[in-house]
Amino acid sequence: MTIQQLIQELDVITKEVQDTFGNLSHEALNRKSNPDTWSIAQNLDHLIVINETYIPIFDALKNGTYRTPFLGKFRFITSFFGNLIYKMSTPEHIKPIKTMSIWEPSTSDIHNVIQSFVQHQAIMKHNISGLEDCIKRGSVIASPANPMIVYTLEQALNIIVVHEKRHILQAKKVLHPSDKRGIVEITPSCIACHPSDKRGIVEITPSCFACHPSIKRGRKQYRMLEFIILQPYNY
Repeated sequence: MTIQQLIQELDVITKEVQDTFGNLSHEALNRKSNPDTWSIAQNLDHLIVINETYIPIFDALKNGTYRTPFLGKFRFITSFFGNLIYKMSTPEHIKPIKTMSIWEPSTSDIHNVIQSFVQHQAIMKHNISGLEDCIKRGSVIASPANPMIVYTLEQALNIIVVHEKRHILQAKKVLHPSDKRGIVEITPSCIACHPSDKRGIVEITPSCFACHPSIKRGRKQYRMLEFIILQPYNY
């Protein structure tokens, strides 16, 4: 993606966060669906924490003081790590990933997280701007968490975007917790988006897959009972 496309993607994500979580209470944002998962606020805080570790690298690249890591001189290594981390960061990769300690979100209640996230996105857009020449030169960076993990700057920026999408999806799942039987809690937004006919048939839209990834793709309709009783989520 170009820098302009990346910025547009960040704008889309920011709007999605505001539209989806902007009206939730402090308690709702910090509520966990179970002890082993993050709250909505923690997912957003994690994105802020991890993205901020890239900002000093972007600044050093732009002013010419960043030193390319030794392993970054080997293209096959940068391709391997870049492709691997990108794949692991996408929303489609449902297997849980252990977060490195420096990127862990706050364990206490997080205040004003929506406002903080929106402000952070604006800062990220500002820091990404001006990196076009670095991308054209094929600049390589090391992971802020591990100097042995290297990938191109272009790969890093793409990873940042898909990683945000992954955690927005995880945050959405908190709005739809499921019990051990796989029964999903239907929220007012579900009813608003899915008016059913007299037979109890609901139309499945693309937004369904964002909140309910276990819905079988290829099906255009579900009975309300089928829509409610889904497979358990993977966090």
